[in-house]
Amino acid sequence: MQWLNPCRNSYFFMPIALLAVVALLATGCPSEPGSGANHNDNDVNQNNDDNDKNNDNDDVNQDNDNGSDDSPTVEITSYPGDDGEPVLLDDGQTVDVEFSVEDCDSCSTECALEENTPAADDFIDCQSPSQEFSADAEGEFVFVVRLIDDDSAIDDDSVDLPIYLSSFEFGIEDLDAGATVEMAYPRQFTSYCGPDDCQLSCSWDDGDTDMPVSDCEAEDTFEVPASGEDRELTIEACRDDGNGPCLVQSYQFNRDDPQWYHVTTGESHTCAILDNDDSLWCWGDGDSGQLGLGDTDDHSTPQQVDGSWDAVSAGSDQTCGINTDGELFCWGNNDRDQLGIGSGENSTVTGPTAAQTSTTTWQQVSSGEDHSCAFDGPGELYCWGANNRGQLGDGSQNDQPSPTRVSTPWEASSAPIDIGDWDAEITDISAGDEHTCAITNDDTAYCWGNDDDGRVGTGGGFDDNLATTPQEVDDDFLSISAGQAHTCGIGTTSNGLVADCWGAGDSGQLGDGNETSFDTPTSVSGSLGYQSVSTGGEHSCSFNDDGDASCWGWQLRGRLGDGDESDDTEPSPVSVNDLDDVTHIATGADHSCAVDSGSLYCWGDGGDGRLGTGDENSTGDPTAIDWP
Repeated sequence: MQWLNPCRNSYFFMPIALLAVVALLATGCPSEPGSGANHNDNDVNQNNDDNDKNNDNDDVNQDNDNGSDDSPTVEITSYPGDDGEPVLLDDGQTVDVEFSVEDCDSCSTECALEENTPAADDFIDCQSPSQEFSADAEGEFVFVVRLIDDDSAIDDDSVDLPIYLSSFEFGIEDLDAGATVEMAYPRQFTSYCGPDDCQLSCSWDDGDTDMPVSDCEAEDTFEVPASGEDRELTIEACRDDGNGPCLVQSYQFNRDDPQWYHVTTGESHTCAILDNDDSLWCWGDGDSGQLGLGDTDDHSTPQQVDGSWDAVSAGSDQTCGINTDGELFCWGNNDRDQLGIGSGENSTVTGPTAAQTSTTTWQQVSSGEDHSCAFDGPGELYCWGANNRGQLGDGSQNDQPSPTRVSTPWEASSAPIDIGDWDAEITDISAGDEHTCAITNDDTAYCWGNDDDGRVGTGGGFDDNLATTPQEVDDDFLSISAGQAHTCGIGTTSNGLVADCWGAGDSGQLGDGNETSFDTPTSVSGSLGYQSVSTGGEHSCSFNDDGDASCWGWQLRGRLGDGDESDDTEPSPVSVNDLDDVTHIATGADHSCAVDSGSLYCWGDGGDGRLGTGDENSTGDPTAIDWP
C-alpha cells in the first residue's frame, strides 16, 4: 500500500504510523539534504511570492496529484488461512474470500481459484465485497481478483490458499461385493505431513459400531476389506511435532450387491457374468482347466477370471467367452481341438486363450461336448472342434482345429468354419453333445449333426442318422437350445410364444406329458408365454413372461428345483421353488441355475462344487451362491 509523505510530493513504500504523521505536521519538516540550517523572513516572503506567482501551476499539479491518489484499486482483505492455519474443508464446502474496490464505481470484478496461475478463461464475474468458490479438490491454490474497466484489467490482487479436504467420497461408489482395495497414503495428507512425520489412526464405521484398524499406523499402503454393509473409513493424521491441527479424511465405500445378467452351466462347472462390471466368475470342476483360473483345482465358490466379458458358454469340460472388445477366447480341454486355438496345442489350457481368428466382432458363442460354434457381427456362423458326427455342419466329418473362414457353402476347412451361405443373418446358436442348432433373423431354425432319437428335428426318424449340413426345422423360432440328445426352442404362434421340444424323451425331458421321443417339434404342456428355454442332460427348464421358472424331465438329485431329489421323472413342467422374477436360466448335465432379480441361484447335483454354495451337497431347492 502507498503512504503519502506530507513533507514531500512523493510516496514511500513502507507503512508509517499515524502518530508520526501528526507529529511531523505539528513540528515542521526537517531540512532537505544539502540546504541551509537557518530560514529567515526574506526566505519566507520569497517563498510566498513564488507561491503566488505559481498558483496556476500548483493547481495543475494538485489536480495531477489528486488524479494519482484516486487511481482505482482492488485489495483482498480477508481469506481462509490468513491466520496461518491450513484451510480444512469438507467436499463441496465453499471458500469465502473478501476484497474491496476503491475509486471506481463503474468497475467490475472477475475472480479465479486455480491450482496454477489462472488463464484468461478461468475468470468468472464475481461480486464485491466477497466471492464464494466450491472446493472439491485439495492442494496449493491461487485466488486472484482483478478490476475491470472498459473491458480491460486495470488492477489485481492475489493470495495463496493451501486447501486440505477434511472429508470426501473416495470414488469407489458401487464397490463390488467381495472386493478389496489397496489404498496408498492419502494424497490429501501429503502436502501437510507425509507418512514419515505424521501419525495415522483409522477406523471403520458401518453405521452401528466403530472398528479400529490397527495396521494403518504410518503405513504407506494398507488393504481395505469391503465385505459387509456400506462402510465409512475415517483416517486421522496428526503431525509428530504437534504443530497444527489434525487432518481427518473420510472415505465412503458403498457396497453393491452382485447383479448377475448371464449364467451358463456345463457338465460339471458353472460360469456367470456380473452386470456390475462385466467380470466373469467360474466354479465347480476344474480338472481340465475349464474354470480359466490358471490351475486345475475344483472350486465350490465363484472365482474371478481375468478380463471383462460380454458372453460365456460352458461346455462339457471347456469354456469359451467373448470379451468386451469382441474377441473370442477359449480354455479347458483341447483334446479334440474344441478351443479353436490350433491343432496340436496343449490338451489342457488353464486360462483364456485367443482363438486363431482376426475377427473382433463376435456376438455369441456356444460350447458343446467337444465342439463350439459362434457368430460374428455380420451374422456369419463358424464352428470348430470335433466333427465325428457332422456337428460342425461343413459337409464333412473332419475335426477342425483353427478358426479359418470358408467362403463357399459347406466347404471343409480349418475352424471356425463358415457353414453356409445363409439367406439371413444368424441370431442364435446352440451346440449340444453331438448336434448343433441355429436361428436366423427370419425366425427359421436349422439343426445338424447326430440325428439319433430325432434331435435334429426334421422327421428323419430315430436311427443312427447324420446330418452333416444344416437342415431346416419346421415352425418359426426366436431362440433354440441343443442338449445332450434333445432340443427345445421358443416358437411363435398366433396366440403368443410357446416352447417346443424334440429328440429323446425317455426321461420326460420334452415336457409334453409323456416319456416318448419325437423327431419333429412337439409343444411343451402349458408353455404359452414361455420366454426362454434351456436343455440339459435329461431335463429342461424355462421361465414365463411373469418371471416364474419351471422344469421337467429327470428329477435325480433335485435338478428340477421343486424340492424333490428322487429318481422320478416329471414329463410335464413343475414350478421351481421361490423364483418369481427370473431373467435367465441354464441347465447343465445334472444341475440348473437361474438369475432372479439379479441374484444367482443353483440347484441339483452339487458334485465338484458346481452349485457355488461352498460345498458339494446336492439340493432340490434353488440356493443362492456363496459370494466370496
